[in-house]
Amino acid sequence: MHRALWLLIGLQLRGWLRYAKRSVSSVRGIILFVVFLFFSCGWLMSILINPSGPDRRSPESLDRWVPLLLLGGCLLNLFLSSNERVISFRPAEVDFLFAGPFTRRQLLTYKIVGIVAAAFFQALFFLFFAYRWGDGVLPAYLGIVLLILFFQFFTLTLTMLASTVGARAYSRGRKAVLFIILLVLAGVAVQVVRGGGDPLETLERLESSTAWQAVRTPLSWFVKAFRAGHLGLDFVRYGSLALLVDLALVAIVYALDAQYLEASAAASERQYQRLQRLRSGQGVLAAAPGSGKARFSLPTLPRMGGVGPIVWRQLLVVARSFLPLILLLTLGGVSIAIALSADRPGDDGRSPAWLLAGMLVGFPVFLTPMVLCDFRGDVDRMEVLKALPIRASWLAVGQLLAPTLVLAITQAIVVTALQLVLGRFEPLLLAVPLLAVPVNFVLFAVENLLFLLFPVRIVAASPGDFQTSGRYMLIFLAKFLCLGPIILASALVAVLVQWTTQSTVAALAGAWLTALSCGIGLVPLIVLAFDRFDVASDTPT
Repeated sequence: MHRALWLLIGLQLRGWLRYAKRSVSSVRGIILFVVFLFFSCGWLMSILINPSGPDRRSPESLDRWVPLLLLGGCLLNLFLSSNERVISFRPAEVDFLFAGPFTRRQLLTYKIVGIVAAAFFQALFFLFFAYRWGDGVLPAYLGIVLLILFFQFFTLTLTMLASTVGARAYSRGRKAVLFIILLVLAGVAVQVVRGGGDPLETLERLESSTAWQAVRTPLSWFVKAFRAGHLGLDFVRYGSLALLVDLALVAIVYALDAQYLEASAAASERQYQRLQRLRSGQGVLAAAPGSGKARFSLPTLPRMGGVGPIVWRQLLVVARSFLPLILLLTLGGVSIAIALSADRPGDDGRSPAWLLAGMLVGFPVFLTPMVLCDFRGDVDRMEVLKALPIRASWLAVGQLLAPTLVLAITQAIVVTALQLVLGRFEPLLLAVPLLAVPVNFVLFAVENLLFLLFPVRIVAASPGDFQTSGRYMLIFLAKFLCLGPIILASALVAVLVQWTTQSTVAALAGAWLTALSCGIGLVPLIVLAFDRFDVASDTPT
C-alpha cells in the first residue's frame, strides 16, 4: 500500500483521539462521560465478579447453535443485499483519493486495513455481551475479532462479486440461490408437518447430514477459538484455521480484481444522502428509498379526526423500509431460539408458553429505539405537524398508534411461527398480540414524552463519542423510571384481581386495562409537551 495511505490512516487515528478528547472538554461532556463510565464500569464489574452467571451456555450448546446462527447471518447478508453492491467511500475520499496516484488495489488495501482496525475496536463492545460464554478474556476477544472480520470480508466478497459479474447477473444469481434455499426450507417444513415429529428431532437429523457438516466445520472453528481457555494449543489451532478462512475471503476479493471505482463514486454519494436522512432521526427507516416510483401502497384509512392519515403515512414509510424484516428477525430469532433451547414442558405444557409470552410482551422495550415512526422520526417535520388542521390530541394518538401497530403485527407473526415450531396449540401465545397492545402503547408514549421534553436525534454513537453514549444511558434510565410506576400499578391490579376472583384471565384483563389507562393518561402530557415544543430553539442539531 502507498505510504501516503498509511499516513492518512495515522491522521484519522489522531483525529479520532482529538474528537474523543473534545467530547469531554465541557462541563456537560464531563457529566455525560461520568454517567457512561458509571454504567460501563458497573457492567464490567458484574461480569468480572460473577463470570459464570445463570446465562452462561454449555460448550455443547455453543457448538450446536452458534454455527447455525453464523450461517443465518451469511444468508441474511445475501438476502438483504441490493443490486447496488459496491465498496463505499466517504465523499472526501472520493474527491481526493480517486484523483490521487493510487491504484484500485491500493485503495482496496486501504479499505481492508480500515476494516481490520475497526474490528479490534468493535470487538471490545461485543466482549461485554459475549464474555460469559467464553473461558478466557483474551481468547474470547481475539475470537470475536476473527468473527467480525469473517462477516466483513464475506460482505466484501459479495460486493466484489457483484462488481465483477455485473449488477443484473448478480441479482439473478442471488435470486436463484435464495429460491433454492426457500425450497429446501419449505421441504423441511413439510417434513415436520407431515411427520408430526418433534422439531428438535428433525433438527438433529439435519445436523447429522453431510451437507450441514461441510458447512458447519469452518464456522465451528470460530466458536472453538472463542472458547479456548487460554492462548495455548487449542487457540493456536482453531484460531489459525479461522484466520485462514478470513484470509481465503481476502484472497478471493483480490482475485476478482473488479473495476469498482466508478460505481463506488456514484453509490457513495447515494449512501451519503441516506446518512443525511439518518441524521434527520429516521433511524432504520433511512434505508427506505428516497425517490423513484413507489412499488406498492397501502389502502387508505378512515379519517377518524385525523388519526387515520397520520397512521397511514407512518405505516407506509415502515412498509417500504427494511424495518419489518429486522424486527421479525430480531424478535422471532430470539423467541424461536428460546423455544428450541427451553426444557421440554411438563404435563401441563405451560412452562415454555409462559416464558415465551412474557418475553414477547416485555422484550419490545429494547426495540422501541428502532421503531421511529412517531415524533422522533418527524424531528425535522415538527413545523409541518404543528401546521396540520388536526387537534394535537388526535395527532398524538396517531403518532403513538402507528409504532404500536407495527410491533403488535410483528408479535402476531412471531406467535404464528412459534406455534409451528412448538408443534402444538398454545392459547396463551395467541393472546400475546392483544396483551401487548397496551404495553406497546405505553412504551411509545413514554419514549415520545421524553423526546418532546428533551429532544435529541436518535443516531448511532460514533466511537469515542462519550457524550452521545452517556446521553442514551440517561434516557434509558429515565424511561425505566417512568415505566416503573406503570408496571407496579398493573402488577398490583393483577394480584388483587387474581386474589379476588381466582381467575388468571381476569387478572390479565385487569392488568391490560390498567396499562391501557396509563397510556391514555400520558396522551395529555404528550400534547402539552408538543404544544410547548419550539421548532426554532428545541429542534436538535
